[in-house]
Amino acid sequence: MSFKPIVAGAKPLASDADQYRLAMTGQADVGQVTFAKAQTTPAAPTVAINTTSGNLNGSYHYKIVLITGFQESDGTYWVNGFAPSADSASVSPANKQVNLSSIAVGTAVTIGRLIYRTDSGGATGTEKFCGVIWDNVTTIYTDNLPDSSLGTNMPTAATSVTVTNMTLGSPNISVSSTSGFQIGGVVTGNGVPLGTTILSVTNSTNFVMSQDATLAETSGNISVYPLNGVAYGTAIPANVPTTNTTGSYLISAPNATSDVLITSTSATNVLAYMPTAAGNFEILSYIRVVTATTIVSITITYTDGGGAQTLIVLPSQALLVGSNMLLPMFINSAANQQITITVTVGTTNQVYVSASIVGV
Repeated sequence: MSFKPIVAGAKPLASDADQYRLAMTGQADVGQVTFAKAQTTPAAPTVAINTTSGNLNGSYHYKIVLITGFQESDGTYWVNGFAPSADSASVSPANKQVNLSSIAVGTAVTIGRLIYRTDSGGATGTEKFCGVIWDNVTTIYTDNLPDSSLGTNMPTAATSVTVTNMTLGSPNISVSSTSGFQIGGVVTGNGVPLGTTILSVTNSTNFVMSQDATLAETSGNISVYPLNGVAYGTAIPANVPTTNTTGSYLISAPNATSDVLITSTSATNVLAYMPTAAGNFEILSYIRVVTATTIVSITITYTDGGGAQTLIVLPSQALLVGSNMLLPMFINSAANQQITITVTVGTTNQVYVSASIVGV
């Protein structure tokens, strides 16, 4: 049989015979090919109160999630598994920090561990994204992230949503709600090709699939499955950097945010990230004003070797209707100290903000 070459630069589907041929003959950039069994359930971490003053006040539970896959020679991570631990014991700091130890490590295909935590007083099973460890060695972590900066809920089960617009031949889908959707989640339903995953979540009712729809639909249901331990090919979940940490890397959602509507005139934290190691970071921001001139200001708060700092990205000023790319800002941040991007607007529901924190 003959093989039809895949277009240069394209990402082949799991069903493409060419992908297997190139991988098995060493022509594809996948490194060493490893067939790995599913991860066993990792043990829960050990938790204890750190006597250092901090942001945590109340009772908390933690989960550790093993993420498996491989890394290409250009640093790109490809992820094919997501294995959560049991809940940790409860820990109750009073304006302190929390030490995690005995953090589970996985098999040789584990590329990192995600840390999930409840809100103060939250029940087990309500954990949200708290942090990530990009190795399979480190077994300790110090948490000082306030509840307000926790990310999305940990994926647990399939979500069924109603399609409001699916166009034949288009990957752009409108649904009743994208709440809980994660990049890399698997999509199934009428008009959705086998092996389809979520490439991006545009807003609260729109997302982009990895494959084009095979029929038009305006009322049917589709199901979205999270990355819950099943291998789904080359899906990349939230929080996976686009390149390795030896060069520049993008810290993805929730530490990058896209087109967030500002619904309050009070100061709104649109993005927060707490680096586990001291380093240099670039802050990127983009503002879209929709129908009327609006007062907007943006600040960054962080901590460096000299203590707490506030950097004004955009002084309070009237922005005309349109899109505005702001100049990038360069900072050095201390370890375990939060970097926060805050936006204040003069009129609600007029401003959309996108921002990223990039390690350099």
